[in-house]
This record gives sequence, C-alpha cells and structure tokens, in this order.
Amino acid sequence: DLYRVHKMFHDLEDPEEVFHLCGWERSENLEDTIRFISSRQEKWKKENRYEYLVIEKESDEYIGTAYMNFSNDLMNCELGYWMRKPFWGNQYSSEFSDAFIHLAFNLIDANYVEVGCLSENEKSLRAMQKYLKNYNGTFTGTSIVDSKTYMDSEERTLKHHEFAIRRKDFESGSKGLKTE
Repeated sequence: DLYRVHKMFHDLEDPEEVFHLCGWERSENLEDTIRFISSRQEKWKKENRYEYLVIEKESDEYIGTAYMNFSNDLMNCELGYWMRKPFWGNQYSSEFSDAFIHLAFNLIDANYVEVGCLSENEKSLRAMQKYLKNYNGTFTGTSIVDSKTYMDSEERTLKHHEFAIRRKDFESGSKGLKTE
C-alpha cells in the first residue's frame, strides 16, 4: 500500500540523523515517495538492482530497506541497506547482508561482493567489520562520492568506506550467520 510506504519513509524517528547517515533525502510528501519508488522500479527493470522493504516478522514493523546491485554480467554485487533508528544495534544489518551474500555467491554465482558505508556512520562501520570477518572480507579503501549520487538534498562530498568479499574468501570463511 503506497500510503503505508509513504508513512514509513516520512514518519521516522530522528529523520535528520537517519537520512544524513544514509545520504538520502527524506520524502516530504506523497509525490516524493512516488518518485522514489518509481526510480527504484526503473532500476529493477533496467539495471540489476533489487531493493526490498525489510519487515520484522514478529511485529510486522517496517525496519528499513536493503538492496543488491549486480553488474551487467552478474559477476559483481554491491549490497546496501538503511534502517529505522529503533532497530539499530540489533544485528538486522548482519542478517540481511548475510542472506544477500549467500544469494550472490550461491545462487547468482558472483565473483565479488562489496559493501560500504559513509565514514561518519561509525555504528554501521563497526557492524560491517564484525560480520565481514565471517567471510574474510577486506577493507578496499575510502572513496569520495558526490552526495547527489545518494539522492541527498544538500550538496556535500561524502567519504565512503568500502569492503569486499571475493568468492575464494567466502568459500574459506565461516559462512556467517544462520538466516532463514
């Protein structure tokens, strides 16, 4: 339901902090939400980007979104996510990243998976470092990106920490968390 999605995107706890750390612009009205969803649907159709709403099973509450973005040849995959603040620190990012990593390597047969976060998002950085150890993931560097890439309303330069898991590292790792 479009109105429920808009409410989820608009009525967040601490929206300035959440959207600042994920680099997105807040949906101020229904038209913004429709435009955002339409842009994601186009990426689903034209690119190999698959984005999902994440809902907590027990409460049916909206947690956030998570996506997989594959290269045209499906050999490389980028993972991303953002969550509502009440769900920070509950290992949800590890759970859906773990599920996506398994999908990328076991079902799609990708060679490489990357994940990253804005350098100022210290909690997300620590969470990534923790679960990436399960797969022998490595830090590949810090890149500089333009905030408009992330649909940010304010023009700013963002430092983005990036990590990678190669197929051989995934195969030699502990295989991560148990996910359903």
